[in-house]
Amino acid sequence: MRTFARIAALAGLCCFAFGAAAEPSSGVPDPGPFHFVWDTRPPDDWLDLWSLPGGRGALLEHMPNGTPLEILEIGPGQWLKVRQLRTGVIGWAAWGNPSGTRVWIYCCWTPANGIPPNPRPYSR
Repeated sequence: MRTFARIAALAGLCCFAFGAAAEPSSGVPDPGPFHFVWDTRPPDDWLDLWSLPGGRGALLEHMPNGTPLEILEIGPGQWLKVRQLRTGVIGWAAWGNPSGTRVWIYCCWTPANGIPPNPRPYSR
């Protein structure tokens, strides 16, 4: 499955469709492709991870640009249930703003290659 997902990612298909998200291993993500936080800007240049969708519940952590994510579930509106791969924390993050003019979760990043020059925004 991972080999197929890597080929699909290289072919321009989003890794989420094939379940190729990385699993945490000693706090270090698998070298396979995964989603990541990108394009957050000051004054709050991070993406919040919440215990419930919709920015409700407890604020679990701030995720800066480059934070690797595994998408676990598609929730209501612009909300995704994700696992933060550096810490293993599971929560809800907005993939973009309600109007759809800003996107903060992108696909697909392979650590060996660095951030892709043209990351693809998450879309349903």
